[in-house]
This record gives sequence, structure tokens and C-alpha cells, in this order.
Amino acid sequence: MRNLLRFLGTSFLLLLAVIVIFGINFLVHEFGHCITMDLAGGKCEGVYAPPGVKLWPLDGLGDPYPYPEDWDNSMGRTVYDEVPPMQKARGFVSFAGSGSTALLSFVAMLALWILEPRGWGRTLLMIEALFFGDLLFYTILPEWFGLRHLFLWGGDYPEPLEGAVSMGFEREDVIATVLAFSAAMFLAWLGYALRSWMMSRVAGQGRNQVKSGR
Repeated sequence: MRNLLRFLGTSFLLLLAVIVIFGINFLVHEFGHCITMDLAGGKCEGVYAPPGVKLWPLDGLGDPYPYPEDWDNSMGRTVYDEVPPMQKARGFVSFAGSGSTALLSFVAMLALWILEPRGWGRTLLMIEALFFGDLLFYTILPEWFGLRHLFLWGGDYPEPLEGAVSMGFEREDVIATVLAFSAAMFLAWLGYALRSWMMSRVAGQGRNQVKSGR
């Protein structure tokens, strides 16, 4: 009974961690648009979350999305009052959403391999490292399969791909780069998970031998 309760408790905490990290990446994605819009010379009006309420700026917290007829199963929206005149700048803003989450995922992967954390620190970083999928899914699912960013939810066009193309990159090159980056990230994650499992197994065997020796 104790083992069952421990398993259920750990599973609940793991699910909660996934939800929280998903929320963090949602904010990173939308604020990636908002911040780069301001830096590029435009003006970010606000960041909105489902079911269409404003999160930022805080003085408008809870305000409704100004174009509810366009919400259409979105995971989030960033609204602009002004956009920069240059096409490349607008493209960078579009790319910066999924690009920001990909960067955060990459940093988490580096932290895993360099810092070699233990316990929940390792677990949280391993979850975060998988969010390179934001860039992969938002590029591939709408472009190749006509699906949304997250299969049934999110944008229905390949936002980071279109942004990179507007910046002057070739469409095929962008897709190839996203696929190569995603493959490298997944292999690095898989390699780290296997390495951690083997080290835990060796450590467990060592503890058992010590107990047997006693």
C-alpha cells in the first residue's frame, strides 16, 4: 500500500511538473513575440491566453481578446498595436515565439549534460529539454499535414517557418534545419536518459552489495 501511494504521489507531482513547465513555455513563446516586437520598433498591445483573456500587461489583466471571432482554438495570441515596416523584422517576430522555446530547451539540455543534476532538478530539466517540440510541431504539422500547432489546438499555419522565410531563408533549408536540430535534441535527450538509467542501476547494485556485506 505504501508503494502504491508513493507511486501515485510521484505520478501526480510529475503531471503537475509537466503542466507547470508547459505553462512556462507558453509564456516564453508569447512573450518571445511581444518582446521582439517592441525591440524591432513595433508595439505589443498584449498577451492573451485561453479562453481569450489578457495576461499582459497586468493593468489589463482579464480583459477579453479584442477579436473573439478569430480566436479559433488558439493556444494563445499576442496582439500588436504597431508593427515594424521591415519585412525581415516582422519575420523575426514571428519566428521568435517558437525560437524562444527552442532556445530554452537547448539551454536545459546543456544544463543536463554539463551540471549533471540529481533528483527533481534533473527531472524538471529533462521535461523542459523536450519542448524543442514547439518549434518542430509548429513547423511540420501545419506545413506537411495541414494540422494545427498542437494537432488540434494552436495556429493553423507554420508560424516559425513563415517567419524565417520572411527573414530571407529558403523554405527547404529552414525545414531541414528544424528537422536536424530536433533530431539532435532528441538523440541527446535519449542518450542522457539512458546514461542516467545505467548510472542509477549501477548505484542501486552497489547499495545492494553493501547491504549484503553487512
